[in-house]
Amino acid sequence: MNNTQPTPDAELQSLAAEVFTGPETATQWLSRPHELFGGLSPREVARASDEGAERVRDMLVAIKYGGAV
Repeated sequence: MNNTQPTPDAELQSLAAEVFTGPETATQWLSRPHELFGGLSPREVARASDEGAERVRDMLVAIKYGGAV
């Protein structure tokens, strides 16, 4: 049995690709500085801490389902 789990980067890339309907657009969104992350890119925030990764994940889910960001 293989217990390897996806890395946070891979998990967020996959979720972003679902939200933005493609890997290229997802990569652009994850790499572009964002005002709600203090001018950092979502990828930078996610790599900084587990809490940061959760914030990015929460934002992607909110965008996907129309929730508040």
